[in-house]
Amino acid sequence: MINSAIPVKRNLTAAYFLSTVIAAVMVGVSLAGLFYQGFFYPAEELRRSFVPNDVVSLFIGLPILLGSMWFARRGRLIGLLFWPGALFFIVYNYIAYAVAMPFVPLFIPYLVLVALSVYAVIGLFTRMVLKSSRND
Repeated sequence: MINSAIPVKRNLTAAYFLSTVIAAVMVGVSLAGLFYQGFFYPAEELRRSFVPNDVVSLFIGLPILLGSMWFARRGRLIGLLFWPGALFFIVYNYIAYAVAMPFVPLFIPYLVLVALSVYAVIGLFTRMVLKSSRND
């Protein structure tokens, strides 16, 4: 659905789909980290670092991602502006997980979150229309 109220030149269906998958995987890994702390974070230092990060991902990162998608779907520019920011947050956040804990069972989902988020950001940016001040 291309909405003329937001500056996009092509359909955002793929970005919506990827972002929904990202949100689902993010919920899964964050809940796994919260409910199985001893298994996924074997050292006390890891628990002190990553359990609060899981809470932030669920209660701040996820609502910003879903809210920005919701606003963009309804043609609001604020949604289109916040959406890549939410995806950048996910990239930044889960790169730290992948580097700090490369041998836990959630390593592959962490990499999937990073890769899908980068791909979704690139997809969003390639679909945005930049308006120039010149008359072409």
